[in-house]
Amino acid sequence: MPRSQVLLAEMPTLMDELLRQCLEGVDVEVLPRGAAVADLRDVDEADPPPIVILASESPTARRFERDLLAPHPQAVILRVEENGHVLATRSVEVHRRVHSAEMNPQTIADAIRSAPTWRARFD
Repeated sequence: MPRSQVLLAEMPTLMDELLRQCLEGVDVEVLPRGAAVADLRDVDEADPPPIVILASESPTARRFERDLLAPHPQAVILRVEENGHVLATRSVEVHRRVHSAEMNPQTIADAIRSAPTWRARFD
């Protein structure tokens, strides 16, 4: 089974560096700096979904989420909120849910590992 791809997008450089350090011990493929949504590979419905981590609450970040999920509905968005204290999860699901947790390296890794496949969201 392929590893989850993780794209760090829409965030300050320091947050990008901190998240990359947090993900060093996690079995995921972190895309290099400068990567874009177009670099995410297509996945089967049973494969781990692509993960996009955002650290912005600006109106452009909301638009980015919408523009990402339209062509990549299998993607899961993890958004850093409340000045880096909360990690919220957004995805396309039958019953749309937004999960939030106190942000730390373990919650980031847990959120990536528990991201549901496309198939699991609709079973």
